[in-house]
Amino acid sequence: MSMRPKQWLHKNGHIDNPNQRGRLSREHIALIEKAVREGAKIDGYGASTDTPAEGGEVKVERVSTDPNRIADIGEPRRPETSWKAHTMVDGTKVPVGMRTVCNLCRSSLTYCGCRSPYVNVMDREDTERQGLVIFTMGTFPSPKMR
Repeated sequence: MSMRPKQWLHKNGHIDNPNQRGRLSREHIALIEKAVREGAKIDGYGASTDTPAEGGEVKVERVSTDPNRIADIGEPRRPETSWKAHTMVDGTKVPVGMRTVCNLCRSSLTYCGCRSPYVNVMDREDTERQGLVIFTMGTFPSPKMR
């Protein structure tokens, strides 16, 4: 299993935050290339497949990741066509779309696996608050038969 470059740097104590923004420094790139030469699997870097001759060195080069690769996100837990969601704000029921992002797991409510998901909602004074999401089975109209 391969890691992303910043994850590898964080795991090995070279950076504090694996989610930091910005480009890697030359020193960090050199550390990554050294690790790939020694056999580490890091996304975006590949070692030459040729066996080095006596005294030769393995070449490390940038490789593109597969642009056709799609992240495996699995099946929806609450399909948008079957579920409705709402939250309560100041005693008022406020509908929430199933594509709204959960504040806990950062995935849409359709794929959220949290027992008690929270989302940001606006109250009457236009201030943003967090609201607990309540799910109900949707009662959607059936398509007309022809």
